[in-house]
Amino acid sequence: MPSSQPAGAGGGNPALAVLNRLTAATPAELAAVLDTTPEAVTTALVTQGIAATAPDQPLTAAVAASGKSAMQVAQALTVLGN
Repeated sequence: MPSSQPAGAGGGNPALAVLNRLTAATPAELAAVLDTTPEAVTTALVTQGIAATAPDQPLTAAVAASGKSAMQVAQALTVLGN
C-alpha cells in the first residue's frame, strides 16, 4: 500500500513532534506565536517550575533541568491564552 508521506518522511505522532518543537523554541519565538511578550512567556513557565532562559535562548536546557515534560511546558503556556 503506498504511503501518503513523502519519501524519507518519518512517521510518529504529530502532536509529539509539535511539543518537541515547542520546547526547542525560545521565549521570544513563542511570544510571537502566542501574541504576547517574552517576559509573559518566561513568567508563565517560572510559575510552573520551569526556570526559563533568556528570551533568545531555546527552552530545551531549562526544560531538562526542571525535570518537566514538553506537555507540562504546553500546559504552563495555556494561561497566556486566557
